[in-house]
Amino acid sequence: MEKVHDPHELSDVDVGVVRARFGIAETGAIWLTQEDLVVNALAVLSQHLIVLLDPEQIVPDMHEAYRRVAPR
Repeated sequence: MEKVHDPHELSDVDVGVVRARFGIAETGAIWLTQEDLVVNALAVLSQHLIVLLDPEQIVPDMHEAYRRVAPR
């Protein structure tokens, strides 16, 4: 992905694959950062997005998710 200079180059991507840092069981959401995506357009322009997520990195709710991204 580091070789993509223009997001328009991804306009015909059928399958995108990303690795999420963690997931939230309560909402079915995942946490992705700029470093995870590299090119933000991949998540939007891919016909199908495959998310790789370690099952050990699924937190139960948003309270725990916020603790991970903004520790006190």
